[in-house]
Amino acid sequence: MNRRRLSCGLTISLLALMCAVGLDAQTAPKKPVKKKAPATKTTASPDVVKAELAPPPPPKPADVRLHTKLTTGAQVSASSTLIRGQRQRVEFPGMTVIQQCDLGRTLQVNDASRRYLVQKHAVPVAPAVPEPTPMAMQMPAGFPAMPGAAPPQPGGVITWTTTTTDTGERNEFFGRQARHIKTVTVGQSGPKACNTVNQRIEVDAWYLDVPEAMAACSPTLETAAAPPPPSGACVDRMESRQVGSVALGFPVKATTTTTTGEGDTAESNATTLEVDALEVTKLDEALFDVPEGYTETASYGDLLPKLATGGTLADALLGSVTDGTRTLKPKEVGAVRIGVVLPANKTNRVVGARELQDELVGNFTKWPNEAVPLTGDTPEGLQQDATAKECDYILISTLTEAKTSKPGKMAMLKVVTGEGPPKDNHDVKLDYKLFALDAPAKPKVSATSKANNGGGFGLKSALKLAMFAGQMYMGMGGMGMGMMGGFGGLGNAMAMMGGGMSPMAGMFNPTMGAMNMTMMGASTAMAMSGGMGGAGGMDMGGMQSQQEFRQTMSKALDGVSSGVTGELKKGPKAGK
Repeated sequence: MNRRRLSCGLTISLLALMCAVGLDAQTAPKKPVKKKAPATKTTASPDVVKAELAPPPPPKPADVRLHTKLTTGAQVSASSTLIRGQRQRVEFPGMTVIQQCDLGRTLQVNDASRRYLVQKHAVPVAPAVPEPTPMAMQMPAGFPAMPGAAPPQPGGVITWTTTTTDTGERNEFFGRQARHIKTVTVGQSGPKACNTVNQRIEVDAWYLDVPEAMAACSPTLETAAAPPPPSGACVDRMESRQVGSVALGFPVKATTTTTTGEGDTAESNATTLEVDALEVTKLDEALFDVPEGYTETASYGDLLPKLATGGTLADALLGSVTDGTRTLKPKEVGAVRIGVVLPANKTNRVVGARELQDELVGNFTKWPNEAVPLTGDTPEGLQQDATAKECDYILISTLTEAKTSKPGKMAMLKVVTGEGPPKDNHDVKLDYKLFALDAPAKPKVSATSKANNGGGFGLKSALKLAMFAGQMYMGMGGMGMGMMGGFGGLGNAMAMMGGGMSPMAGMFNPTMGAMNMTMMGASTAMAMSGGMGGAGGMDMGGMQSQQEFRQTMSKALDGVSSGVTGELKKGPKAGK
């Protein structure tokens, strides 16, 4: 009985347990577990693998190469400019200028002599508030004061006002948009001014934004305060004013016209700069360093040996019509072209005939007259050269007097009275004749131009020295006339387009800037060294006398060009 009860109880318990399990299974059935598929190995395409292993593409070219033509009067010179980061290379016809802004220096290199000369750059300083400055030339550091000089006499104020105007015109140059901007600088004398200034400088130009590669290097030379004026001289102050705040930039085409005086007495000359090729490319780094095997020198006589045989710095920078490194533009309709023969010298004074010829050529700036240099050893040769150069006239000149004498007893008294050292007396005389090309037997003009240093020289002679970026015709040893001749009316254009002397600080042109620095450094280095050879100290008294003689020579040359121009005005124009 008990067994039956126990069996029944177990049976009921097992049935209850089975029922409970069956109910739970029906309430929450288990999900089947899915098996993961075996991983498959993927293989990248050959193109993807090649792209991942290839080096990154090289950076786009950022260097700049450009070619520039500079027209002064009837003569055209060409140069190439290469720019790479902090360095620039300007290749002139007779020398190369390399500006190394990263090293703070400029190299002047001559392949003919295999020598180079170093100029140091000025250290940038925070701009100071401009103050009126004496009308004197800014010179590189180290220029000593003139001993025994009497204090200068105060004069008046000469004001230079610069106005910039954006015409709103736009044009495309080398795939970039250029702005047409006109700039006018007017110089006027104020009350009590020692010098009478009436000058207008107009720049009509197209500007591009300055490429980043160009903006990286825009140096200036080390400078110091201007040297004192001659003993007891009347000194004006210069003030500059700016009207308008138009951004300029890099000029790709610019014509600078300088007009001095008014009416019939006004003289005008124009200089045109044009970039006729520009490309962004990759340049060899070695082009911007000292060439292998070249020797450093501190002497311009060693750097440019042609200076000793009558060559000029103008020949090195602008080229020479004589050797074909400078060309002539076709004569314009209505122009009267004068061929200037190399002047003869019948004096005992050693002067540079090429400098005389170049300055005389540069004096003919008033339309319709223009001048070009002639070469030839015989009348027939000169006639042929004049015909080839489309000349209407031939100008022949001879230096018949060029002497310097010491001052008399009255002038020596100035030393005792404290008025400073006496000045030497200078006298220059030039005989000249003008022949029509179609009537060579009889001269149209036959006259003499005389000049002395009595009564001073006036502003025109001073600007011939100061405006040409510091060109100084002194301290040149036997050369006498210096080596800066031949720039003609280029001085103002260089000042306006090259920096340094320009109120237009926003304009940047590496070609003009390099030319500006070279002229300034060359003239000062030779004056400091006492000559081209770079030996000896500087004789300040002799330097002042040489400068005054040079100014006297300029007065005589002015007399020749004025006499010829005046005579041509009387007759019919020879131009066609």
